[in-house]
Amino acid sequence: MATYLAAGLAFNLFITLFGIYLDNKYVSVNKNWSLMKSIFHTIILHFGYKQLTSWWRLLALIKCFRKKYEWGEKPRQEITPQTL
Repeated sequence: MATYLAAGLAFNLFITLFGIYLDNKYVSVNKNWSLMKSIFHTIILHFGYKQLTSWWRLLALIKCFRKKYEWGEKPRQEITPQTL
């Protein structure tokens, strides 16, 4: 399982870095600064932010399945010019 996750992470990192390389070779004007900044953001994204958002999604999924879905009662309120 860990090998599968490591291979997926390495492949995703490779694809992203290859895209950055192509962008800096053919499109980007500020090649050095753009390359360093993009590589830094890629590493932060793949080794921190994605894991954090996956954890938040898992917690939300668990919370969703534990919750009872009911509309509940809401008392009616009269709309008056003062409440607008």
